[in-house]
Amino acid sequence: MLRKVGSGPLWVIGSALFYGTMNISVKLAAPHLTIWQTAMGRFVLGVIFVPIIVRLLHLKLLGDGRGFLLARALSGTLAFVLMIQAFKMIPLSSGLVLFYLWPVFSCLLSSWVAGEPTTRREWPFVGGAILGTGLILWPEETGQALNLGYFLVLAASFFAGLAVILVRRLRRTNNPFTIYFYFCSIGGLSCLGPFLAQSSPLLPSSKEGWLCLIAVAFFAMIGQLLMNQGMKYMNASRTSSFMMLEVVIASAFGVMYLGEPLTPRFFVGSLLILGCGAALMLVPVRTNLLNPPQP
Repeated sequence: MLRKVGSGPLWVIGSALFYGTMNISVKLAAPHLTIWQTAMGRFVLGVIFVPIIVRLLHLKLLGDGRGFLLARALSGTLAFVLMIQAFKMIPLSSGLVLFYLWPVFSCLLSSWVAGEPTTRREWPFVGGAILGTGLILWPEETGQALNLGYFLVLAASFFAGLAVILVRRLRRTNNPFTIYFYFCSIGGLSCLGPFLAQSSPLLPSSKEGWLCLIAVAFFAMIGQLLMNQGMKYMNASRTSSFMMLEVVIASAFGVMYLGEPLTPRFFVGSLLILGCGAALMLVPVRTNLLNPPQP
């Protein structure tokens, strides 16, 4: 059991790496793909491959607690679609710093949804990681004009925080593939109407578009499955802090390839995020006596 608990951070760190790459792919895809092409590419890939994997592993696909599975699927779909649209309207750095308010929403919702209130020992580390995120991504210049994209990414942040809490609850009785299958199925059905009704071609019209679509779908699927697996052994506040490594990846890409300035705040923010994540690994895992995770 201790070995399984200790593997939780490894699953989530892997998830952050893939999600960071997915965010970069979403940003690069903006000139080549519509929001509905990007979303349907992710959902279709999951609907096709997850049942095959489940059958090979002899796992249960339909799962338990289907009301929560549907709620998680809808909240995740809203978070993803809103984030895609927001990244088309605002800079990647501004969008991510606002999107990464979702750990705050997770902490606020955790007690009611998963029965796991954040402890006093964890709050300083969660706060430090959020501060590090702000130091890395908060715009250097003030007075930027607000547009709808900023409000869309705030809404995406809320739904992402809710989805993370629901995943934690669902992992007590469901495998990660079932959770992702529901997400892709409900997401695909929800986006099918707008996808068919869009004025743009249904399929990407360029090689760059196809490459971006495949990258978003692949990295998103692997990142989600890794996070679902890790949340079987980690509570929401821990997962939220580890997932902030995603921000470091996107920021490094911005500095090296998008020409974003490299400032001392980047180093301080990185140290805060990584240091708080390491500290959270040392905090004893809380056990939910009423609803213990399944082995």
